[in-house]
Amino acid sequence: MRTNVRGRIIEAIEFVENGRETGYADLAEILAAYEVPVRQTPDGRQVVALRRFAEAFGQSHTYTAADETFYIGTVPKPVGADLKPWLRVEPPICCAPGAREPQVLQQIISQFQVGCNERYRKNQRGAGETYCNIFLWDVSLALRCEIPHWAGPSGQPTRVGEGQELDANSVIFWLREWGPRYGWVPAEAAGALVAANRGEPAVACWHNPGGIGHVAVVRPGEARGDLGVPIAQAGETNSDRMYLYEAFPRRGQIEYFVHA
Repeated sequence: MRTNVRGRIIEAIEFVENGRETGYADLAEILAAYEVPVRQTPDGRQVVALRRFAEAFGQSHTYTAADETFYIGTVPKPVGADLKPWLRVEPPICCAPGAREPQVLQQIISQFQVGCNERYRKNQRGAGETYCNIFLWDVSLALRCEIPHWAGPSGQPTRVGEGQELDANSVIFWLREWGPRYGWVPAEAAGALVAANRGEPAVACWHNPGGIGHVAVVRPGEARGDLGVPIAQAGETNSDRMYLYEAFPRRGQIEYFVHA
């Protein structure tokens, strides 16, 4: 008996179970046909690359750092997925000043699953709009240092529907004008990355006087060549793991702020 996997013929082991012939093929060979890596551990066990396994067999999948679990098939709903972008989220994983660590910051970022969260999906209103400011709002709420989406005339965060609704350019103005009152101070790129690697809030911003600006969360990690610091963002691309200049334009000034 043989089995044909995507055009590759693999010999199968024959068994008879309950009077019926049943074919079994070597699992490692089946997975190799799907280009799923199989490795052997030092103690002799064979292990499989989970993400490639899920992708090869069309299974929904995600890694959630918040509970250190790789989900295949049953993917938990991202935090805020059922809320419209302009509504306030209540994140389950939060961290106040004095208890911040890089692992916690990564868990806080990961709980929103920005890459697949409906809350940040581009073009929800049919105008090509993106939601970088909403993701930044959500992460800052979880870090107990809110960069508001709704703000009053003196910069104070307000309830949904009250005060001014801030887009990315307005958020940058808020950070410049009112940020220091709420603990946000300017920094250089290196200082923002040092802060993130301590688990402290840090953001990158690009003000665009001729259009829509951009904001992102600086995440723990290492800068990469001319790509800049590691970030998480919503925008043209939604991702919790990319680099600054994969998302930001190289023209104009990039500003950084950290929460002191």
